[in-house]
This record gives sequence, C-alpha cells and structure tokens, in this order.
Amino acid sequence: MPGVYVSATSFKVAGNFVEIYDAGRSVRLDQGGSDYEYSTVLSSSYSGGFTTVVVLSGVVTVSINSVCTSIVGENSINIS
Repeated sequence: MPGVYVSATSFKVAGNFVEIYDAGRSVRLDQGGSDYEYSTVLSSSYSGGFTTVVVLSGVVTVSINSVCTSIVGENSINIS
C-alpha cells in the first residue's frame, strides 16, 4: 500500500484503513531500496480521505513508498 511521509513517527495512506492499522500491529516500511524498516502501530485515525498512522519508533523517512501490515501473517501483532 503506498505510504506518504508525515513525520519520523507517522505516515498516511489514502482511504479509511483504521481497522487494518490497529494498535499493536507490526508494520514494514519500504523506503524504495532493498532495506526495510519495521515498527509497531501506536494509533491510527481517519480524516480528510487519509488514514494517519503513528508508529512506536522514528523510522519513517521522506522516501517512504509503501507499507505492509502483514509481516508474518494477516494478523501480525507484536507481543514483545
């Protein structure tokens, strides 16, 4: 899913995906290269046609181009 940089700890995606980006879910952030960053969703909210997602660690870069919530499976939740 295409992601857009908001800050070092948040990104947004077009549409209402609050149920997908629920608190505790693991996400993989693609910066467009061969390296990925991983984090955990703290919260998400929908407004103005976009879902804004706040993540635990400051790994979101301005070059973010996609986000994946299914690192291990469709209900991948970070339990650590």
